Amino acid sequence: MKSGIILTATFLAIILIQSCIPSLHPLYTKERIIYLTALEGVWTDRPTNVDVAAPKKTEDKIAAGKDNGPGQTAIWDFRKNKDGGYILIHQDNKGRKAAFEVYLVKLGNNYFMDFFLTDLPEKDYNEPLDLLDFDQNELASFHVVPVHTFAKLMVVNDKIKIKMFDPDFLEKLFKQRQIRIKHEQLDNGGIVLTAQPEELQKFVEKYADHKEAFIDDEIVLTK
Repeated sequence: MKSGIILTATFLAIILIQSCIPSLHPLYTKERIIYLTALEGVWTDRPTNVDVAAPKKTEDKIAAGKDNGPGQTAIWDFRKNKDGGYILIHQDNKGRKAAFEVYLVKLGNNYFMDFFLTDLPEKDYNEPLDLLDFDQNELASFHVVPVHTFAKLMVVNDKIKIKMFDPDFLEKLFKQRQIRIKHEQLDNGGIVLTAQPEELQKFVEKYADHKEAFIDDEIVLTK
């Protein structure tokens, strides 16, 4: 049983490393945290003809966002927390839920999000979150081990765009010896950043406007 758990965790960790750029330390420092009121609320990845602002309970909002297309509408529910950041209740297009602590920083002229997997509020989920469960929330699968992941945030009228960093771009920079940011190279070829927040901020700001630094498929959400 124990060996099975280890194999599962290892497999999911490989998926994690290949799907984003994980970091042991956060991108933010307390003095750099900012809060955008416009980000609060419920966002979806495809238009619906249902007013998600009407239901009072989150479960009602989730149900209202479902449509007849392939899968369900993904739901991103940003709520203010006491530390100047957000609690994100995320439901993927298979109806699986997970919670994240999200903090924003502004580096140069760009906003960036820092994601860290946390516990779902009891009122949103009455079963324990199993980090070794294959059939889990899609976004949570990128956070199987306790790491931070980063994304660029763009707010355009009633839409937001989220662009995740491309791990292939980072690997290319290391191979060409164009950067020297602290990191660990894993046996499977993946990279985990180990730099402190200040060093991470310099790296992210430097490549913020490089198109090739981000995965092509951006996440577009409508409020």
